[in-house]
Amino acid sequence: MDLFFILPLDRLQYYRKLYDKLLKSTREGKSDWKLLKRSCERLEVLVEGAEERLNLDVNTAHSRSTSRSGVDSRTSYATSNTTNSVDHHS
Repeated sequence: MDLFFILPLDRLQYYRKLYDKLLKSTREGKSDWKLLKRSCERLEVLVEGAEERLNLDVNTAHSRSTSRSGVDSRTSYATSNTTNSVDHHS
């Protein structure tokens, strides 16, 4: 199961390296350079985010989102929005 989550990260890292090489071989004045530069920056952000999520402890993240009453705040928010929308349609 872990491999299922690691594969997208591997692909992102591959493309980051590929785009870095393309950027290095492209002169700064060329029209492709700006696009490659932005793509490299975006890939860097995506890789960092994916690496952070792989290192995330699910149990710790769940306990942070649970309120003192033991209700998951994400679930209660979704439920309250559903309830409010039903009240408005009455």
